[in-house]
Amino acid sequence: MNQEDLQIRLKVEEMIHYGYAALRQFPKSEKHVLSAEIRQCMYRILRLVIVCNRRYYKKTTMQDLDSELDLLRSLVRLSKDLGFLPFRQYEIWARHNDQIGRYLGRWMQWMKQEASLRRLSRQIRQWQAQYAAGEIDLVHVREHLHSWVNHARHGNAIPAVASMLKQATFRRSTDANPGPNAGRRNSSRNPRRVGAQKAA
Repeated sequence: MNQEDLQIRLKVEEMIHYGYAALRQFPKSEKHVLSAEIRQCMYRILRLVIVCNRRYYKKTTMQDLDSELDLLRSLVRLSKDLGFLPFRQYEIWARHNDQIGRYLGRWMQWMKQEASLRRLSRQIRQWQAQYAAGEIDLVHVREHLHSWVNHARHGNAIPAVASMLKQATFRRSTDANPGPNAGRRNSSRNPRRVGAQKAA
């Protein structure tokens, strides 16, 4: 469990503690109606956070979590509008929900960055295999790196991409047959590094 996983779980548990205290003031007529729906929504949010912590592919679960949080916001606002929840308590509860939303936003951004880095790692391995076989040259690799570096700038992932590119080496196989796009200066068997300066 990374830091973001732990923080959002603690924030959700903190929100549930406050929510339970606020729900005690609801009318008895709402105990099995709006109050029950809010409790179940809070439980679903906590469950989705725990499930998301344990899943490798988190995108769908995170979308469900975002939807449940949006529903909880609406239910809490409805409780205030119906007079079941004092405005001061509504403000505090809404602040808890907003904090969870910010943590969720950062969590989703981190997951998108991790997924992008995994795709880049797979792409680098593919380029290395193609270069070793003489199917492409380093010019081809550098050209395609431009889009990855621009994407990394947009996602604030420059340091991670730079570290990955610094470790990438390209070697010609001893039995490689350079294709028509492989220039003379790129056909050496010496290891070459590419693209590290692109991410600077």
